[in-house]
Amino acid sequence: MKGFVGLAMTVYSGSAMGFCGTYVGGAGSELYNGASQVAIVRQADRTTLTMANDVYGSSAMAEFAMVIPVPEVLGPEDVATVDRAVFQTLDAYSSPRLVTYTCDDFAYNEAEDMATADTGAVLGGEGADGVTVEASFTEGEYEIVILSAEESSGLLLWLEANGFDGIDDSASELLTEYIDSGTYFMAARVSLAAIPEDAAYLSPLQISYESASFGLPIRLGTINAPPDGVQNLYLYFLTETEDGRVGISNAIYPQLAIEDECMWREDEWSDFGSYWASRVEDARVAAGGAGWVEEYAWSTGSCDPCSGNPPDDDEVQQLGWSGAAWETFFTRLHVQYDVSLVHQDLQFYTSGIGGSDQIRYIVYAEELEDRFPICGEETPEEPGSCDESSSDAEGDSGSSVEPGADDESVEPGADPDLNLGVHGEADKSGCGCAVSSSSGVPIVWLGVLLGWSRRRR
Repeated sequence: MKGFVGLAMTVYSGSAMGFCGTYVGGAGSELYNGASQVAIVRQADRTTLTMANDVYGSSAMAEFAMVIPVPEVLGPEDVATVDRAVFQTLDAYSSPRLVTYTCDDFAYNEAEDMATADTGAVLGGEGADGVTVEASFTEGEYEIVILSAEESSGLLLWLEANGFDGIDDSASELLTEYIDSGTYFMAARVSLAAIPEDAAYLSPLQISYESASFGLPIRLGTINAPPDGVQNLYLYFLTETEDGRVGISNAIYPQLAIEDECMWREDEWSDFGSYWASRVEDARVAAGGAGWVEEYAWSTGSCDPCSGNPPDDDEVQQLGWSGAAWETFFTRLHVQYDVSLVHQDLQFYTSGIGGSDQIRYIVYAEELEDRFPICGEETPEEPGSCDESSSDAEGDSGSSVEPGADDESVEPGADPDLNLGVHGEADKSGCGCAVSSSSGVPIVWLGVLLGWSRRRR
């Protein structure tokens, strides 16, 4: 088993019609085996982290254990488990999307996701000098202890004595840094006796705490990096509407610039997901080996085009939000990094910028060349046009309508239906009203094991 780490109902002002185009598919987290998913709710100084664990089957559950740095001593009231289906909602709602347009779309618009082994020794026993068990409790199928330590050697001895074999002396320097900063550690493993007989997956594990610092510890998890040394982390944020979009402030994790809102030639790729994965990989390498891309930012409750239903009141409250879904702003970040470059934990900021943004690609169609650029290509000197198609159909071969001539403010290759967003770029909010769709993206459950370690049987 592998573990990795890397986390307001808006009324649309358009006319009451469906999205002017057809949603084809999305490029969600199922693309990356072992990718981590973390939902992060931030209200004032309270942070709630919900971590999806890619652990299923009795043998895998018997081996599951993890260690997470936490800023304070947590009690039973600060730890919970949630329905794993909520992550399917988050992923389907916010994944990069592929859509199709026809000339009719624009004509209309212009007109108007059971163990049987022994449970082993109970967590919380003696095992090392300088380690204090600050709290011990069970939540769902997890046995949990909160630890403080005076030095890394003692903490490593405690972890080894309690079956956490994956964290060894190589983590000593990093653990020392956390200890010196006053950090506590949450150690969790599966309480096999607490797992329902029909369980196939572990429930996502959730922790809540008060801290002025807004961030996520990821360095301990790099110990369990895959062979290629690259980890993917999907972060789903729910913040106050006025706090707007969330970004990463560490300079060593720059925001990646990736072309989208362009036409994708489907005959050149096996699938859209592979295409998007290659774009993220190429951008990360070009940026020096680490970076992040904002894949979605929107007021929760609306979308266009809708690739999946927005999270509802029950789902945002499961994730730790106090209030209704319409009171939140949703941000999805995809972070990818070479673990050799990870020397800082992630630090986040709220921008105060709302609006709407998404990663969207359009299936290539020649007649749309005057409306959308072609991904990675120059616009032809004589781009195809819906106007030309219409003229041909009417037998008006002598039409002299130039691309964009119906709107003098639009240059050839631009989409006249896209408004400028807060950064002066195209506001990628689609061109129809906010409508919910039940069409979701199939998901393979992937997990976040922060500082995962193999548990001895």
